[in-house]
Amino acid sequence: LYREAVTDEWEIAFSRVLSTPEGKLKGVVAIDLNIKDLEKLLTEKKSFKTEHSYIIDRIGRIIVHPDEEVIGKILPDADKYIIGEKGELNYCFFHGNTKSFYSTIPSVGWIIITAIDPWEIRYPIIRHLITFLLVVIMLSLLLGIISNRIFSKRFAEPLIELNKRVQHITTGKTAASNPYKYSNYETAMIAANIEKLADDALRKSEEKYALIVNNIADTVTILDFQMNIVFVTPSIERLRGFSVEEVMTQNIQDILTPDSLKLAGEALA
Repeated sequence: LYREAVTDEWEIAFSRVLSTPEGKLKGVVAIDLNIKDLEKLLTEKKSFKTEHSYIIDRIGRIIVHPDEEVIGKILPDADKYIIGEKGELNYCFFHGNTKSFYSTIPSVGWIIITAIDPWEIRYPIIRHLITFLLVVIMLSLLLGIISNRIFSKRFAEPLIELNKRVQHITTGKTAASNPYKYSNYETAMIAANIEKLADDALRKSEEKYALIVNNIADTVTILDFQMNIVFVTPSIERLRGFSVEEVMTQNIQDILTPDSLKLAGEALA
């Protein structure tokens, strides 16, 4: 390793002795390399912005480095960190705690060291991980919305419609006669069957109580707040001689004596 006399640039010389098979000296071949040319080879294929490479020899002397001021200097304790022909270090001789990788060129004994800022290695991994998580979250939300829509259409809406129809049946209102129009055939059939059961149960109950009321010996009369008769059992005809239709046109005043009417008013007050 020397400086060229004319250009004052760093150069490195390689030499090899040429000899005959019998071991006689025939000559010497010497090759000089410009350090800047080697540096260009190291830097032309950088994968990271913070990536920088340099070369040292077996004793830790710096042969190639972007900073010419350090060329020729010996790195202390290089043999403690560099073990084997290749490996990695969590340390850089020039930048402290930096991720470094090294490999040896056996033919010349040079060691190429490449240092990279650890954050520049981690950043793409973290970025892709965050992107993946965001995609998973978005897909989960989308699937949740779709599942909720499917559940509402296939289960909730038929049950809501069923509830309305059962309320109409139990309150005496006319229930919709159109069939359930939902994609879930099984749910629609269950809803229709429950509606039919409710309708049948109410009809049987009405028939049962109608049978009791129509055949009861006692007379049951129901009045509104204006003392008008709104319901009376058929036994009224046997008791008073009036038909149900005739009684329904009467007022309580037409039935009770003044004294009884007074007592009735006091009881209802």
